[in-house]
Amino acid sequence: MFDSGLTKAARMRRGLAVVVHFVLPTGTKRRRLIGIVVRSTRNRLMRLPSDPTGTRAGSGWRVSPGYARWLHDREPSQEDLDSQRATSAGWANRPLISVCMPVHDPDPQWLDEAISSVQNQSYDNWELCIGDDASTRGGVSEVLEAKAQQDSRIRLVVRDRNGGISRATNSALELASGEYVAFLDNDDFIAPHTLYLAVRELQADPTIDMFYCDEDLLTPRGKRVEPVLKPGWSPELLLSMNYITHFVIARRAIVEEVGGMRPERDGGQDHDLVLRVSERTAAIHHIPEVLYTWRQSHGSTSMNPKSKPWAFEASVNAVRDALQRRGVKAQVERGDLPGQARVRYELPHPAPHVEILIPTRDRIDLLKLCIDSIRKRTKYENYSISIVDNDTRDPATLAYMRASGLRVIPAPGPFNYSVIVNNAIAETDSEFILTLNNDTHIQQEDWLRRMLELCVQPDVGVVGCRLILPSGRVQHEGIVMGRRVPAANLAFDHPGVRIQGLLKSTRDVTAVTGACCLTRKAAWEKVGGLDESLPVAYNDVDYCLRVRQQGYRVLYTPHVTVVHAESASRGALHPLEDERLLRTRWGLNEDVVVDPFFSPRLVLGPWGWQLTNDRPVW
Repeated sequence: MFDSGLTKAARMRRGLAVVVHFVLPTGTKRRRLIGIVVRSTRNRLMRLPSDPTGTRAGSGWRVSPGYARWLHDREPSQEDLDSQRATSAGWANRPLISVCMPVHDPDPQWLDEAISSVQNQSYDNWELCIGDDASTRGGVSEVLEAKAQQDSRIRLVVRDRNGGISRATNSALELASGEYVAFLDNDDFIAPHTLYLAVRELQADPTIDMFYCDEDLLTPRGKRVEPVLKPGWSPELLLSMNYITHFVIARRAIVEEVGGMRPERDGGQDHDLVLRVSERTAAIHHIPEVLYTWRQSHGSTSMNPKSKPWAFEASVNAVRDALQRRGVKAQVERGDLPGQARVRYELPHPAPHVEILIPTRDRIDLLKLCIDSIRKRTKYENYSISIVDNDTRDPATLAYMRASGLRVIPAPGPFNYSVIVNNAIAETDSEFILTLNNDTHIQQEDWLRRMLELCVQPDVGVVGCRLILPSGRVQHEGIVMGRRVPAANLAFDHPGVRIQGLLKSTRDVTAVTGACCLTRKAAWEKVGGLDESLPVAYNDVDYCLRVRQQGYRVLYTPHVTVVHAESASRGALHPLEDERLLRTRWGLNEDVVVDPFFSPRLVLGPWGWQLTNDRPVW
């Protein structure tokens, strides 16, 4: 149906997507083959040359040169900024925001630019509170004194001795009188509409207690690169890494209540503060715009993460502190990336029983490999396996099931995954159930324990893991409700924005695949199980959405990897009726992103994630 509200470019993209879907249907061999060729070509074009120094500038994925154009198109014009000033002047809710800046021997020019970025804000009800931590570098005090004399909203305190970033920030906090406080480093800068966008959100919801935004890096050559397009509020991800990092705006009363910055966590002080604030409030809002720019400099973690190992250790210790405060029994290990943590939750005693359900039909080659891998590699002892048989006819498979010693649950009738699984779960009294495709096989001894550690947390209903294809290519690292497709697997091998840390961390997600999915039976009962009107596709996505509606969280862990020979037993099935039902039920369409745990600034194109080309209305 023709939509006159779409731009010509949008109609062309939609038409292209329809053609691609018709010629190369999702899940078909020819789409996978074409995809491999396109990804290979794209990867060679987008990967940066190696950097012998090992610095951040040459060690990861960056957005293509199109990022500069995309950023330019999203920045407000001078006319937009003037309009924002006029609009915000008429708001009834105009809280004072105290921007707190610790200062210690920055480049004077960078310091001037950081202060100017606050002075240039289109929302004018702010004050800049600066705590100079006994700077000795020439030119620093001159910049501070000149700026303070120039603008009465700039307040300055000079400490008589160097005390570190937390003490300097706390000195700035003591000057603050605003309802909200924000934190800005002395060599970074914020976009001119940063405070405006935060206060605009408060007009609709004055209860928001904390804001954070997206960010990027400024190279020594003056190029803005590597945007970090962050997900919405994810408490589990925050325990894995400080994904919020810079420029938090928080209600001052809460910051003071938790005691401000803690000097014993210098280097990880931002992470530590956000963890403590989040223990007082869940009213945390993400502004999905690149508003903070982190300057790369020699010796900084923005250029070389290995330059300050003590800072990352402080961040991991902040996670340990948080779990101890919350009374959560867990061990915290260092993760694969600097500053990343792995939380190993303690299991209750006695250890809960897990029922592993394997739906199958024929294909003894797949079923035996799956079951053998569980038996050989599963170190966790309190589990059982049930084979859910959907009309197997193959004599060899029937003989194997009889000889296996496992419970076989008959599931006769036409293939309907939801009916098969629902009937099987109804026959088990286990507190936790794991659905596992027969075309999977296990790789790690502690796989089940790692998933169960997460699922036993009281507010967690579903846990999924990392799936890879037999070729080694990543298939699933959580599911995103995205544009152009109702649901899409994330995969670490997608280049583009810098999301490796996100994908390599345990985190909250909207949905996970049922191919290897651990669920709490109480959550299954509360939502009535899988929807049997979704017989083939999206029943797992729909289930996760309904579980989240009931107040449970859905988590993904990258620390369990399962090999999945996708569609090996049933072939590639993708009924359009299932897709239509999911879209209708959850209000999904091609032009709206509804996933709270993924950036709305990314869209799934024919061959991978790319930046949106939507133009904001400021």
